[in-house]
Amino acid sequence: MCKPYRFFDTSEEVIRELSLYELVNEGNRDLAEEISNRRPDMTDFLSPNERSERMARIKGSNTRPEIALRKVLHSLGLRYRLNGLGLPGKPDLVFPRYKAVVFVHGCFWHRHSNCNIATTPKSNTEFWVEKFEKNVARDNRVTSSLKSAGWKVFIVWECEVASAKKANATGKRIADLIRAE
Repeated sequence: MCKPYRFFDTSEEVIRELSLYELVNEGNRDLAEEISNRRPDMTDFLSPNERSERMARIKGSNTRPEIALRKVLHSLGLRYRLNGLGLPGKPDLVFPRYKAVVFVHGCFWHRHSNCNIATTPKSNTEFWVEKFEKNVARDNRVTSSLKSAGWKVFIVWECEVASAKKANATGKRIADLIRAE
């Protein structure tokens, strides 16, 4: 599906969103051609304010992947604490009885290798690469400090709980690992 382009329609004095296909169908072939020629150079289709609003909506806890995993683990009889404040890195799920923690990582932010979600933005690439490297370094530092304190650490990736079927399989796998030993 084509992404919509915003343009100012002087006849109606409104901003309209149309795909290139719709522009051509409305007889705006010249405008569609101009936009499609500009497209390769375009780095972001959102304005800075829109991008800022969208980035501000990204949550750090109670995300869909985390909730999906929590439901499965709870249905399997595991009880946990949320966002272990006294532990390094504030793990998403803490199982004190088993001395185990689970981090539910977003593939994009924590750089899941060989995952389609873990892309690098084309604009301001240096900033993003540095940010991702810091995230990965922090993840490694937190994991090693938890392991050295005697905790079992499990990482669940966003793509592993993307559907109900995947969430069930991942939840069962993690539950078995937590209960082992």
